[in-house]
Amino acid sequence: MNKVLKLFLAVIFVNIFIITAKSQENYTITAQNIEYKDNKKVIIANGSAEATYKNLKIKSENLIYDKNKNIIRSEKKFIFFDEKTKITITGGNFELFINQGKLKALNNIRIVENENFFNLESLDYSYKQKKGFGSKLFAQTKDGTTYRSKSVKFDLNKQIFVYNKNNLTNCKNIKNSKDEYCPIWSINSTKNNS
Repeated sequence: MNKVLKLFLAVIFVNIFIITAKSQENYTITAQNIEYKDNKKVIIANGSAEATYKNLKIKSENLIYDKNKNIIRSEKKFIFFDEKTKITITGGNFELFINQGKLKALNNIRIVENENFFNLESLDYSYKQKKGFGSKLFAQTKDGTTYRSKSVKFDLNKQIFVYNKNNLTNCKNIKNSKDEYCPIWSINSTKNNS
């Protein structure tokens, strides 16, 4: 066999087996390919990457774990799932601050919690406390209520939501095709607690 074919087979062989690495908080990281950089202080997981810790799971096409900062991040689309609370968060990219128990995410964030949907531009979420803050909210609850808000602060344990500069209605669309507000009812305010 020539050297190119041997190298090709070796690469395929390595990619077939899932490689596992552990963080200080016992996050298990799996992927099709894992690279170590900076004296094994940075782990780069590529190809169906997944990090798990207790009831938490994060999936992305790639994950980067920085051992010194104890942060897992990705610039790719991700799925964060908490098996205990059944909360799913998806988005464009994220940083997971393991020591603080915090997830910061940007770009097309979606939280699914108990059949309620919260779409945000950015999110700062403490998965240990189940509290967070997000910007540019569009949400629809399972009872059909629709929210649009510049920002939202929330506590999922107490089911408390504080909306800043918001529109609220029980219609599926706040405005109709003529840019008129829903005729059933709607509330517009600078701040609303629910």
